[in-house]
Amino acid sequence: MSDVENRCRLVLILPEGDDLSARAAMLEGALKVGDVASVILPQYGLDDSEFQKHAAALVKIVQDVGSAGYVAG
Repeated sequence: MSDVENRCRLVLILPEGDDLSARAAMLEGALKVGDVASVILPQYGLDDSEFQKHAAALVKIVQDVGSAGYVAG
């Protein structure tokens, strides 16, 4: 097994928030600081429609850097 295969990677949990642009900016910044394997996107208090908008936008950001996005809600 090479060092690349046997390494520690980060799992992030996106904090609560209802401002999609602020959450997207926070997520983009966090994805730049380390080797992120995945990001968990909890629904928190967002209604289903608003959460769907957030999840669609934020999962794309996560996937664009090669990480996995997990929707929890």
